[in-house]
Amino acid sequence: MQPKKQPSASQDSIIQLKQKIIHYRSEVSRYKQQLEDYEKRLQASEAKEQTQVHIEEKTEEPRIDCQAYFSYSTILSNSKDEDTMILGNFIIENTGNQPLTTPIICLQTLPADACVLSGKIKYHTRATDQDEGIILDETATEEWTYVHPNWQEKMKASGEHWLRPIHQTVIEPGEQLFFSNFSLLLTPIKDSHSIIMKGFVYSQEIQKGRSALNQIVLNY
Repeated sequence: MQPKKQPSASQDSIIQLKQKIIHYRSEVSRYKQQLEDYEKRLQASEAKEQTQVHIEEKTEEPRIDCQAYFSYSTILSNSKDEDTMILGNFIIENTGNQPLTTPIICLQTLPADACVLSGKIKYHTRATDQDEGIILDETATEEWTYVHPNWQEKMKASGEHWLRPIHQTVIEPGEQLFFSNFSLLLTPIKDSHSIIMKGFVYSQEIQKGRSALNQIVLNY
């Protein structure tokens, strides 16, 4: 009986290479499966995070707020005894995340009898209005009107002009409302050294009002 022939060194090398190939193929398959698992987990995590963000956006607490301010320029008179003109805009911005309905503004001049306000204000005037020094623009396209029927008495008593926009009843979040291009004719008053205009904003949601960030002040 002849003894078995032992495999040569080259045959051993081939067998080892085949075994390594099988091993590495198995490793590649395992890593490929791990990679697919990790990708699925990542996609699921991202989807969960996006869902959470949407939920948080939808459940954001209602926030009602606004801010208002004047932008204006002054036309000085040549004489201390002559009237001074101020041209300005009153800007209201909804800084909350809820609509503001039925907006109203109050512009108060101090002293009350030191200023004459005119602008894009529509009102059915009486024949005596012009005699009383009230200047109204009947051709305005961006129209406002006085809130109170007895606005003249209120204006004379406290210097308050309560106005509401005719064509806009809602200020959406991020939007602005303008009382633009108004003019203020200032007449120096004896025993007074300054004239001031203050601004306030009201709405159905902000019934206590918000003061403007600035004031119009003229010292003389």
